[in-house]
Amino acid sequence: MLILALALLVTPPGCAGHELTNQRQDVASVRRVDSAWSAAYIRGDTAFFRCLLTPDYKGYNVAAVESGRDDEVGKAARYGRPDRPLVPYPNPSIEMHGSSAIVNGVTSTKRWIDVYRFEDGGWHAFFSVDLKIPAASPAS
Repeated sequence: MLILALALLVTPPGCAGHELTNQRQDVASVRRVDSAWSAAYIRGDTAFFRCLLTPDYKGYNVAAVESGRDDEVGKAARYGRPDRPLVPYPNPSIEMHGSSAIVNGVTSTKRWIDVYRFEDGGWHAFFSVDLKIPAASPAS
């Protein structure tokens, strides 16, 4: 019994209960997962975030600074609040490539690209990049 209790303390918690249910290899599931990514960040849901991002996740922000999964989870923990209102989620384009999907979205200040792979019954992000949209130059 003591060994089981110690194993539970050492073993990181699983993702059961921290993933979206009924995911399929389709655009609708990818759209739900990508939207949930934004919500998890805004609300600081680090358990969901940790399960969404693969251990080898790499991301680049608009300043071209690289981050890993632990960096992103830490940012969500610092920034997010459970009571923070959710902003309207833009409607990104989604391209499916077998068990991979590319999500491409645009806001007024940036373009983002999230890349997912379907494994173990769900979509997991392994790469993302944010690109700053340059301000419009004044007409000459």
